[in-house]
Amino acid sequence: MAVRRIAFSVVIVALLAAACAGDGDEAGVSMEEPIGAPEAGSDYGSASGATDRGPSVVKEASVELEVPGDELSSAAQEVVDLATDPKTGGYLVSSVVDLDDGYGYGAVKIKVPSPNFEPVVNDLAGIGRMMRQRLEGQDLSDDFLAARTKVQLAQQRVASLLRRLDRTDDRAEIFELRQDIADAKDDLVRLQQNKSYVEGATSYSTIDVALTGAAPPPPPEKPAIERAVATAKSITLAILSGIVLAAGVIVPVGALVIVLWLIGAPIMRRLKPRLET
Repeated sequence: MAVRRIAFSVVIVALLAAACAGDGDEAGVSMEEPIGAPEAGSDYGSASGATDRGPSVVKEASVELEVPGDELSSAAQEVVDLATDPKTGGYLVSSVVDLDDGYGYGAVKIKVPSPNFEPVVNDLAGIGRMMRQRLEGQDLSDDFLAARTKVQLAQQRVASLLRRLDRTDDRAEIFELRQDIADAKDDLVRLQQNKSYVEGATSYSTIDVALTGAAPPPPPEKPAIERAVATAKSITLAILSGIVLAAGVIVPVGALVIVLWLIGAPIMRRLKPRLET
């Protein structure tokens, strides 16, 4: 009986130890790797730790430029070329140029890598006259770190469930573990997609560029002497025009009077004696 009791106690202790180990595995936490610890070879926690967390700020800019009305299309192309330059590494989202409204209007939307955001915004001032500029930033550092930690925990849980599956021969437990593994993998995919979304939102910055066409500048003012000569010419032309106009009226009337006198004078001479008697 004593031997049986000892053996039974040993079995109970062994079962309790296995249960404790199983509970730790189900929690999905590996004691070999602290939660949120940096990956091997990363610089997180050092002076260059920002590299490990990646870009963590969503940057947006809205810029309004004024360009000559006849250079609107070329200015829009310059914005596109600035973003798609290999040195910049950005791309075009949309571009619209309307030349029917007054001097024209254009709207160009581009995305550039976040490290090149400020240089590109500064370079836009070389395309036209800066009328308005608005810059915005949203810090997603906490979201990025939280998403990465959740992915690490999900990976650890999947690995823990797979280890438990390899160690068991119980069919019921195998069936349950396979269901848990499938659910854990679905969660892992969802968390990885969320992490990729946060990384994508912070990796590229958006710049909206509004282009307005300006009226051409007025011609430079002429010197005083040149303006006086031009005024004298205008007055002379006005006088000559008046003379020509007057001549156009006087000459026909005078010709008509002469014709009437030539015709009427002989008639009057013939009628004069009769009128005197």
